Amino acid sequence: MEIIAHRGASAYALENSREAITLARRLGADRIELDVRITADNTLVVLHDESLERTTTGKGLLREHRFREIGGVRLKNGEKLLTLEEAMDISGETPLYLDVKEAEALEPLVWTLRRRRTTDLIVASSDDRFLQQFQKRLDIPTSLQLESPEIGGAKRARELGATFVHPCWENFGDPLKLLLKGFLHNFTNAGLKIILWHEENPKALLKARGLGNALYGITTDRPDLAKSILRGGGHGTPP
Repeated sequence: MEIIAHRGASAYALENSREAITLARRLGADRIELDVRITADNTLVVLHDESLERTTTGKGLLREHRFREIGGVRLKNGEKLLTLEEAMDISGETPLYLDVKEAEALEPLVWTLRRRRTTDLIVASSDDRFLQQFQKRLDIPTSLQLESPEIGGAKRARELGATFVHPCWENFGDPLKLLLKGFLHNFTNAGLKIILWHEENPKALLKARGLGNALYGITTDRPDLAKSILRGGGHGTPP
């Protein structure tokens, strides 16, 4: 089961920052999940929210600014905003899981990934049209994100050509109960791989461990804790 650091090791460092990515690598994450958005001049930036206020010193919507206009904006840990290519450089040999937040990012993303010749990458979105168009352009595995329980989720993912489904189980009530009652079964029967999003609760991680090979991976703010519980049976140690 892959341990995927959610926005980097975001329990210990500001999400989507150089520090969070570097720490995720040091804590032994198998993969790093990063959010991808686009500026007004088609620069790909690693940022979760559409607005700048929560995690940066800037204001307004990222997509309304040209990249050079936000050159003085800093993340709230003092670092500068990362472009996708900078984040890819920092991640080194650790594979990435890119959560693409805007369909408008399609063309610059395809251009970037073709130029970088990236391997062992997963590209995720909740936008059907984006996934369809991306699949036509690049032979890179995609992941359909499901933000709520969806009976037809498996069929939808297969029609989109997705390899993975990524249910946001924190929105599912009692997620593990739901999975064990058929949700998980429907995905695996459709030939889909499952990534759970996201979990930091030790008891829930122990239950996830019990699902074994039925899960491809789990995203977590605390990759050290997940690694300890899913592979060592312990309780994790903060860095």
